[in-house]
Amino acid sequence: MTEHAFDIETIPNESIIPDLPPPEVAYGNAKDPAKRKEKEEEAKQKQLDTLGLSPLTGRVCCGAFYGTDKKEFRAITEPTDTAEIVLLNWIFETIFQITEGGDHNNGIIVTHNGMAFDFRFIFIRAMILKIELPRMFPPLSHWTKKYTRVPHCDTLRELTNWSSDTKGWNLDATGRAILGRGKTTRDYSTYLDLVENGEGDKIGLDCLCDTGLTFDIYQQMKQYIF
Repeated sequence: MTEHAFDIETIPNESIIPDLPPPEVAYGNAKDPAKRKEKEEEAKQKQLDTLGLSPLTGRVCCGAFYGTDKKEFRAITEPTDTAEIVLLNWIFETIFQITEGGDHNNGIIVTHNGMAFDFRFIFIRAMILKIELPRMFPPLSHWTKKYTRVPHCDTLRELTNWSSDTKGWNLDATGRAILGRGKTTRDYSTYLDLVENGEGDKIGLDCLCDTGLTFDIYQQMKQYIF
């Protein structure tokens, strides 16, 4: 049975920015117009910085697989629906190929927080973009079943005993504690600029390194947890 770690990276979807509602601003005791303006700008920037965390306001800019017979990534080179659709089609086709259609007796996809983020994100983006999934591809619920490791093993859920409190268990902290190394350190806020400048592959290399970290955590867990 093959085993491959999977990870995505996301960016804000610029096309929805003009339609965003004004952000809530915590003015506190600030009465000076300049201070209030500064707080408004801070609130707006915070709003923009978090757009990529939701499939409703963000888009997938990169996907990577690392494991038994694959170590590869793909990244978009322009922040458009067309580019994202091509990327998502590749992601779904690769998952389908690795797991042979999501069969429990074939390959395993490994993620760190994939049940709450990665798988949910790609399926919702596919729904929004009206992407036709590979024939017989199982729906999101197949990949996010509690207390299962096949065909999708979420190392975060396994390590926290499926607790809703996962604070302190992000990939960086988990990797440092278990393996003595963390994830890549590129500033997430630079991702959109990299894509707009045609440098999405820089994100892809980071994403591939992070899938390698997830894969190695999983291999260590197999000796002690499973």
